[in-house]
Amino acid sequence: MRSNAHLCAYHEARGFVHCGDVAVGGAPGQRNAEGPVVTWVSRYERALPTG
Repeated sequence: MRSNAHLCAYHEARGFVHCGDVAVGGAPGQRNAEGPVVTWVSRYERALPTG
């Protein structure tokens, strides 16, 4: 998602903070003889209000 500037701006405008990107293996149907398809996923978090 980090490569999609519009989507990043959408989440950041709503208070989410980018916490890095991680590589995840694809779903079982996406795996082939060379190994799993790798998909990059952006991690975001947002603090919950206290009280």
